[in-house]
Amino acid sequence: MKTIKEWYKRLDNPIYWSVVHTDTYSIIHMDDVELAESICNDLLLVWEMESLNHKVSFTFVHLTRHVPPSMHPRVKGILDVLLDTGVIVCRDSELRIYNSRDMLQEAMDFAGSWFEGFDPPEDTEIFSFTEKGKQLINELGIDRASMSLAMDFMANSEGNDKLN
Repeated sequence: MKTIKEWYKRLDNPIYWSVVHTDTYSIIHMDDVELAESICNDLLLVWEMESLNHKVSFTFVHLTRHVPPSMHPRVKGILDVLLDTGVIVCRDSELRIYNSRDMLQEAMDFAGSWFEGFDPPEDTEIFSFTEKGKQLINELGIDRASMSLAMDFMANSEGNDKLN
């Protein structure tokens, strides 16, 4: 995600985000900790874009754009808890991970996703692509490969009672 145009394209596509309600993935199936991790993960994507020197807008409206209004109070409640921790800040309605190395590391450790220059705790199992996964990325491109892998993961996850 190198350009601001790509950012806004991804903003509209729920496959890139964790706070969503779709046929294959939904916050309905998350407990409060998983929802908090998802909020952190989405805000880390905001941090990633801004680390590339792009100023982007990301408010509660952006955070909840892929969930129905009836689910907004639950997201707001978990967001308020995260705001109380100080890891997430809200300034002029804009949501961000507090921009210090320690807070970014804490958010990444909590969300389970790390960016270049940040290391996971030593006891963390890391997912990496097999040769087949790398081939899939080469054939489809990272966006389509990510979508395919996410859909496969959700379709085959424990607890999925939908016909796939």
